[in-house]
Amino acid sequence: MSQAKMFERLLRDPAVSLVDREGLDEFAARHPHCLVGFFSDSKAHPENADLAVVLPELLRAFPSLRAAVLKPEAVAAAARDYGIAVYPALVFLSGGQIAKIMARIHAWGDYYSQIRQWLDAKS
Repeated sequence: MSQAKMFERLLRDPAVSLVDREGLDEFAARHPHCLVGFFSDSKAHPENADLAVVLPELLRAFPSLRAAVLKPEAVAAAARDYGIAVYPALVFLSGGQIAKIMARIHAWGDYYSQIRQWLDAKS
C-alpha cells in the first residue's frame, strides 16, 4: 500500500488527525491521552500498512482516545524529539509526555492490553 493510500485510509476516521511537528504539540495539549502514529517510507517499512489497519481498530475499541499521524515531512524531526528509531511506531502520550512507545507491529492482544493498562493507570 502506498503511503498516500495509507494516509487516505487513516484519515477517513474522524478520530485521526494529520499533523505537522508543531501541530503535534497542539494536538497533545487538546487530548490528554492520545496515540501518535509514526510512519516512515512504506517500501522500507512494509509494516506501516499493518499499523494503518490496527490504529483505527484501536480507536474503535477505546472510543475516548484520539490519534494523530505525522505528515511525512515531519516524521524525522518528531522522531528525533520523541526518541523513535524503529518504524512504524505507536506513541502513547499523557499530558503531552511519552507514556509508552510500541515500535513495529504487535499482536492485537498486546496493543489492547497495553492501552487498557495505560488508561486504567490514568483513572
